This record gives sequence, C-alpha cells and structure tokens, in this order.
Amino acid sequence: MGLLLGSCSAILNIVESVTPPPPPLPDPDPEPDYRQLIAANIKEIFPDPASLRSVAIAQSVQRTQLLDGPAWRVCLKADVKNMNDAYIGVQTYVIAIRRNRIVDRRRAKPEDFCESEKFEPFSF
Repeated sequence: MGLLLGSCSAILNIVESVTPPPPPLPDPDPEPDYRQLIAANIKEIFPDPASLRSVAIAQSVQRTQLLDGPAWRVCLKADVKNMNDAYIGVQTYVIAIRRNRIVDRRRAKPEDFCESEKFEPFSF
C-alpha cells in the first residue's frame, strides 16, 4: 500500500513539474478618459452619429476581460436607425477600450450587467 501511494505521489510530482504555470495576465491600462474617447470616435461606433437620439452613457467605466486580454468597458444607450432608416428604440451597447482605443462595440448582453449601471445624458 505504501509503495502504491509513493508511486502516485511521484507521478503527481512529475506531472506538476511538466505542466508550466499559465503566464501572468498583463496589467490593465490606466483608466481611460472614456467620455472624451467615445466623443472623439463616435463615427467609429455609429456610422451616422447625427441621427442618434436619447444618448446616455454609464457614469463609470469597468475593467473587463476580452479573449485577447484585459480591457475597459463602458455601457452606452442610444436610439439608432436601422438599415431602413427607421429608429429601433433605445438599445444598450458595450464599448471596449484598450490603450486608449476603441477595440469593440456590440449590443449589451445580460452578463455585461449594464442594467445595473447609472446613466447620464451624453453629448458629443
């Protein structure tokens, strides 16, 4: 019995020594001036910013983890036009920021927790 336990322990030690630990995640960027960044790049987010209505932005920016590393995310609400030039009603979007650049924009999902954010009107 003791020989069996010793063998299992030796095998476990070998497996642990062969499997390298995962690399540490890079430090997140400093918190961006997200309001200014979004205002300056609104055309990158919405092709026709002049048609936006009821625009509101979250009062804070949150750290998030994208597939390719850490980033910041901010929730934004807006009533935008669809392809038929008709307004679709206020929708919530998530804007991802890394190194002071917008790296992603998509509709918010429940797991983004945008519904728990406090919003304020946003002009650009």
